[in-house]
Amino acid sequence: EAFKVYSYQYQVALAHSQVHLTHSIEQLIIMLSASQRGCAVILPDNIELNGSLAKLIHLLTRRADIRVFWLGKLPSMETNLPIFVHCSDESHLRHYIDVWQTYLTRTFTDWLTQYSVAFISTDEQRKKQHQADFCALGLTSVSYFNAQSALTQLKKQKWN
Repeated sequence: EAFKVYSYQYQVALAHSQVHLTHSIEQLIIMLSASQRGCAVILPDNIELNGSLAKLIHLLTRRADIRVFWLGKLPSMETNLPIFVHCSDESHLRHYIDVWQTYLTRTFTDWLTQYSVAFISTDEQRKKQHQADFCALGLTSVSYFNAQSALTQLKKQKWN
């Protein structure tokens, strides 16, 4: 699946990304508010001229999971953007978005290798389908229990 990137007034095509362009801060706020966790937003420096910037910064402060890429000149102190990646030009923007994508991919892959999942099921066909689906994602630590073995396992954990 493509990485979700939102952009305010800056048209750019990015590898492995689905870029959502808008020319309205109000629309950008709505899009980011409804976005999934772990997306990014590109803000060109001319956004500082927009009177609604404070509303966007308020959202970005609450949603620390949104990676902000600031494009152009550094923001003024009045902008008070807590965390952002400064990109002086498009080549820097592309580089830092690649770094961000690599970081998210590595984090997700590490999580998959360390995460364990347990299912209670007696349907052998479903077990096989689940295992195939999970292996395709990279999730390999999957345990299956029937109702009795799950209850026994829970009791063991309770007493340990």
